[in-house]
Amino acid sequence: MLARLTFTTALVLASSALAQETITVNIGSSHPESNIWVWAMKNGFQPEVDRILAEDGTYQIRWNEAFAGTLYKFTDTRAAVKDGIVDVGMVGTVWEGATLPLQNVTYFAPFATNDHELLIEVFDKLNTELPELRDSWSAQGMVHLSSLITDSYDLYTNFPIAQLSDLQNRKINAPGTSANWLAGTGATPIDGALTTYYTNIQTGVTEGALSFASGILPSRVYEVAPNLTKVGVGAMYFGSIAVNKTFFDDLPEEVQDAFLAAGAV
Repeated sequence: MLARLTFTTALVLASSALAQETITVNIGSSHPESNIWVWAMKNGFQPEVDRILAEDGTYQIRWNEAFAGTLYKFTDTRAAVKDGIVDVGMVGTVWEGATLPLQNVTYFAPFATNDHELLIEVFDKLNTELPELRDSWSAQGMVHLSSLITDSYDLYTNFPIAQLSDLQNRKINAPGTSANWLAGTGATPIDGALTTYYTNIQTGVTEGALSFASGILPSRVYEVAPNLTKVGVGAMYFGSIAVNKTFFDDLPEEVQDAFLAAGAV
């Protein structure tokens, strides 16, 4: 009797495994896992999707990871997700002022708050509930999953700054829309990202960067720009984790729900 039960259990388990459908998801980022939002994609979002789907057992995900710019660079984050180069990816709206202007609102209203947790709550709500923001993602062929928020921006430079005039004729990395902050300072803004700052400063392309501590630390920019000038520009909403809309619309409803729920993680 025990042997028969064991055999029957094995058949049930085998039948269940065969019935489970595997869906391949290509997930990527222009930045490496040392950056907190990419770390969270791999260690928060993916496991939570797996956990939710495992409760039902009908679907499972095969994740194909392409982090650290292996498929696209910081200048192509929108196109990579929109065009389906990846199914799920980091989209840096800070570099997309022309195509996603509403998502750049904090860069046009600096010094508002240093509370990045507050901004996460605000923009997760705005991106899903405010029609103008939600529809702008849809118009770009994407569905928003989770907001990306920085801690406060400050100046990291290879020269000391004691007064505003010290910025005269200096070349400073200022990503995307944040270049506007340098207007009237005498400094020249140079576009870039955490993936380029170190080399830019080391080779003399720039002399510093407008950036935030949680990004500067893992990219070790402090080694080539040891001077920190606290100006407290504030925390910023700089992008989202998004999923290609065509891919998302083709997913089973259970998987769609898992993606949306896991985005909150």
